[in-house]
Formats: sequence, structure tokens, C-alpha cells
Amino acid sequence: MSDGNTILTRPLRIAIVDDEPPALRRLQMAIDKAGDAVVVGQAGSGEDALALIRRGGLDVVLLDIRMPGLSGLDLARAIDPDEAPIFIFVTAFSRFAAEAFDLAAVDYLLKPVEFDRLHAALERARRVLQGREARVRIAELEEVVQTLRAVDAEAPDTGFAE
Repeated sequence: MSDGNTILTRPLRIAIVDDEPPALRRLQMAIDKAGDAVVVGQAGSGEDALALIRRGGLDVVLLDIRMPGLSGLDLARAIDPDEAPIFIFVTAFSRFAAEAFDLAAVDYLLKPVEFDRLHAALERARRVLQGREARVRIAELEEVVQTLRAVDAEAPDTGFAE
């Protein structure tokens, strides 16, 4: 999936959240075939997924919407957007798509998920992550430049021309 010119070169770290074991297995198989992604956690409920997400270390969460207790949409709302992994909703219901995208979903897949479609969604997630990483690096560089300018401005004038 990666083109070799990417910032994010490690495999995507993915959690799968679905209350249906067959759906979990199918998504696991699709991710295994992707080649540049690894499932690092699974949850069968929104509450378990919330704990998994709060532990950190996830890039992407494949998230079902209709689950007992905390729904996928409620879960996405419960996470601080600045600390949230990328959400790709995976559901049998098309009617929640607009709300999912309002919550900054990167993609919205309908069950049964086609492997090629999931792989395209993961590539989209990778591009979003690369953008996030690039913005962080730019901010770090801007901070270094500001620090250097401040140090230069405070340096005594020696009277020598450079």
C-alpha cells in the first residue's frame, strides 16, 4: 500500500471493535492480507474499546456502530479529537454515515467488507497519519527556529561584521 516515499514506514497499528465474532475474524483476515498493518487489539464492546484506546499506541480503529452499551458513535464522541486514533467505521447500516463523518471518520465501510475496499481505507488512514506527523515536525522545526532567533537576538553585538 505504501509508495516508498512515506513518512510513516512502520505497519499501521490497528484495533478492531465489533460485537460479532465473524466480523472480527473477517476484518482480521483482511488486515493480515494488507501486509503493512497489524492488529494490536480487539474489543467486543464500546466500553472495552474505550479502555483499549485510552491505553494508547493505536493508529487506526475499525469501529462497528451498533453494539450493546456504548455505540461506536458514542465511543468516537468520548475520545478527545486531539488524542484520537483514526476511526474507520465498519457497519451494516448506511444511515449513520453522515454522523460518522461529522465525527471526523476517515472512511465508512459497509458489511460485508470487501478486502480491496478495506485496504483503500487503510491507505487513506496512512495518508492522514502522515499529514499529522508532518504537522508535528513542522511545529517542532518552527519552535527550534524561534529559539535560535531569540538566542541570536540576545547575543551581544561584538562589533565585528560577518
